[in-house]
Amino acid sequence: MKGLTPDLWNSLQEKVTYPVRQCRFFFLFAWLMSCTVCIVANINDVESNFFLTALLSIFDLYLLCILSCLLKKIKLGWVVPLLVGLILFLELFIIIFFKTMLTHRTFELAMETNTRETSEFLSVFLLQGKILIPITLFAGMLLLTYLVLRYMSILRSQRKIAMLVLFVLVIWSGARQINYYNKISHFYHLNYIFEFHDWENRYYLATPFGRLAYGIAYTRVLFGKEIEHLERTVAKTQIDSCSFKCPLIIMVIGESYCKHHSQLYNPHSLPTTPRLMNKALQGNLYPYTDVVAPFNRTVETFRYMLSTWDDLSQRPWADHTLLTAAFKKAGYDVYFFTNQFVPSLDDSYDLYGGRIFNYGKLSEMQFTGRNTQTHQYDEGLLAEIPSLEILSQRPTLLILHLLGQHTDYEERYPDYFKVFKTADVKSKFTDEARRTIIADYENATVYNDFVMDSLFNMFKDEDAIAVYFSDHGEDVFEWRDIHMRTDEENVPQQVAHYQYEVPFMFYMTDRFMERHSDIAEKVKSYVGRPFILTDLPNLMFHLGGIKMQDYHEERDLLSEKYDIHRKRIIRMSIDYDSLMCNFKIN
Repeated sequence: MKGLTPDLWNSLQEKVTYPVRQCRFFFLFAWLMSCTVCIVANINDVESNFFLTALLSIFDLYLLCILSCLLKKIKLGWVVPLLVGLILFLELFIIIFFKTMLTHRTFELAMETNTRETSEFLSVFLLQGKILIPITLFAGMLLLTYLVLRYMSILRSQRKIAMLVLFVLVIWSGARQINYYNKISHFYHLNYIFEFHDWENRYYLATPFGRLAYGIAYTRVLFGKEIEHLERTVAKTQIDSCSFKCPLIIMVIGESYCKHHSQLYNPHSLPTTPRLMNKALQGNLYPYTDVVAPFNRTVETFRYMLSTWDDLSQRPWADHTLLTAAFKKAGYDVYFFTNQFVPSLDDSYDLYGGRIFNYGKLSEMQFTGRNTQTHQYDEGLLAEIPSLEILSQRPTLLILHLLGQHTDYEERYPDYFKVFKTADVKSKFTDEARRTIIADYENATVYNDFVMDSLFNMFKDEDAIAVYFSDHGEDVFEWRDIHMRTDEENVPQQVAHYQYEVPFMFYMTDRFMERHSDIAEKVKSYVGRPFILTDLPNLMFHLGGIKMQDYHEERDLLSEKYDIHRKRIIRMSIDYDSLMCNFKIN
């Protein structure tokens, strides 16, 4: 380069590489950990490009070294290495346990989790043997970093070559990474969560720090613009007419219910649902056999099943109203009793799942009454329900949201419902620890059966219809050494089968069937219809006799015009029926 003398060239290299040399242990360790994260991801069938990770993370870490050097001046240089170490360990952890990297869904799940769920989560995972894998890898990279730097200190004669290589890599990585930074900045200007799912606005997030920045952008939109827009949309909800067809509608939302653990759906399962089986034999309960959730996460399923948005819409999600607000505006009393999303003064967990219920005026625009505290067991939620005298005064939509079979399973039922022991478990896993977890899940399902039977019995003499379903399924060591749910971008058929298929059933009282024989006959006739919870508002509007712009008869499960060939899209992009067309249970 003309005019660039050797002394100037050396000075330039010295200045550019200075931050890395000052933070060499942090830089090398974080780079090795970034590469390790990528390797572990690919081993666990989570797609990750090693070349891009190794190259682009260099400039990310270079900028972090500059920040650390600046913080050293105020004796806070340790902050950056500590935070980066935690981030890298966290991503390693979620890859191993959940088959995913840091994504917007990871942020949603973390911010959605309350203190009770956090303590249960830690008790489940920190005691598992697999926790040693990320700990060992983390410690191994610390040791490897120490050994490499010690070896390099001996080769002082090679210092100039090492500095030149570092200089070239920083410049090359920066030239490539600047383009990615521009793309990340684009996300901070988006207005709707809907746009984050548009593949035109997505790109390959190659480094842990890029994925983190993307998640922060997603959270920013989550906290602000979209929810405010939703509030304005809900306030403008227009109802054309309402016949109050069904005077008392009960909607019960379960949690983490794998329908394959119920006799209603699997005759080979343990007898976990004897009470609901009895209701079915009496002709009051009708389980639907082909229903799926759009996501396997509570927060995402709630967002889309309670909204009148659907995957064919060209408008953002927040441009559509909520079914609860539509019912209230139509003239129904709407009660919401939840064991998770109560308004809270001391727990700011409910970033989105709770915010659609608790944010600003949204709650009063949706609900006539709510509970303000949670209960250890779902049975306690039943005591919150107003008396039949109050519920019969006006047309009513009563919504209950249970803890159901949410992990930690052993916390979901009282001791006197410990019906099954490890010896009763049907599983290919023979060790005591896994069989205990499965037995706890079976017992939680038995308790859920009791809660639902108790709820239905409360209304057995009324003119009432109930819809009961789960927000998503659950994987309980069904086909691999994993329980709970995972977050694979490319959903395997087994994951769709266990985590996305959900129980869905109607309960009708004798009095209801006498007074509404037309609806009763439809419920009985359509049990095999394919359905996705995204279309739930259309079904609920049918039961309420509500007519409005956002009601679509072709997506109404009980309509004669229902489109049984409609594509059921899960995770915003996957055609569930195409995915499962050749699926066979091993």
